[in-house]
Amino acid sequence: MSMNCVAVTTHLLGLGNELRTAPSLIPLPTGQISARQLLQEHVHHELSQSQQANIPSIALNYLIAKPTPNTMIAAEHVRSQAEAAFRAGDCWLMLDGVAVHNLDTPLQLQPQSRVGFMRLYQR
Repeated sequence: MSMNCVAVTTHLLGLGNELRTAPSLIPLPTGQISARQLLQEHVHHELSQSQQANIPSIALNYLIAKPTPNTMIAAEHVRSQAEAAFRAGDCWLMLDGVAVHNLDTPLQLQPQSRVGFMRLYQR
């Protein structure tokens, strides 16, 4: 199976200003992938990077709407919180400028694809 790297950012909206991570290149299989698989790969990649550097992941904290990333987070916690936020409409992803709200949506990724996970912070 061939792989390509896709640039992924994570955004936290609703605090008066947008919080956004720097793009992270995530290796993904070429071709079709579901939004759910993309979310899982993003979480896995961020958790791996976080553990290697021994620092909390800003992206994972943004996915669960924690504006101050000061703690390490378990991947399963992030996945379940993010999936619940997708179901509630508080989280979606942007793929090359197109909003995707359903995690079962099939996505066609290209090496130049730009992915943004958008999370709405609600007080």
